[in-house]
Amino acid sequence: MPRAVFMRSVGGFSGTHRVYDEKDAETVIKEARAKTVETFENSLDGNLVRLQHFAEMYTEEEIAADEDLQNQAYSLLNLRSALEVTLNDAEQGEPLIYSVEVDGPSNRIDLLSRDQKVMAFRSATQNDREGDVPRTEGLNPDQEQYLDPDVQGMSVQEVYQQIKTLGLEAPVMPVTTTELRGGK
Repeated sequence: MPRAVFMRSVGGFSGTHRVYDEKDAETVIKEARAKTVETFENSLDGNLVRLQHFAEMYTEEEIAADEDLQNQAYSLLNLRSALEVTLNDAEQGEPLIYSVEVDGPSNRIDLLSRDQKVMAFRSATQNDREGDVPRTEGLNPDQEQYLDPDVQGMSVQEVYQQIKTLGLEAPVMPVTTTELRGGK
């Protein structure tokens, strides 16, 4: 039985989907992908809020005059791009899984190893070996931060305008404890 799905995206994100009940591999993989889509949809909304707050806190002139603020601005847009790339890959069924932790008889593990959605597979059962079995490394363990070439090619003014424009799309988010509880 699958116990964990380890995933990594081209956008540079990695994560683990743990399984705490008895489910077949196909169900676990579908759930892991669905949870990934949900997580990145929520993250994109959160990014819009961060962009909105950044544009409210700083003027274009302040950002142009401060290298640290410029780095933050580029970073916010590169993060957004990485989130979009990862969400798109997850929605389109692109390979994200690089390792699956399994527990069960060898014949069941062999079935999982042939699943087309699993990019790399290494198997062992507790009956076959003593101790822990090392997990397969990620797709690109030395991968640097995702940088969108379009964002990198923008001027500081273009970055600020993009942040300001995207920030206008930010969802309304509760900001106080009272609002989180549904009060006024």
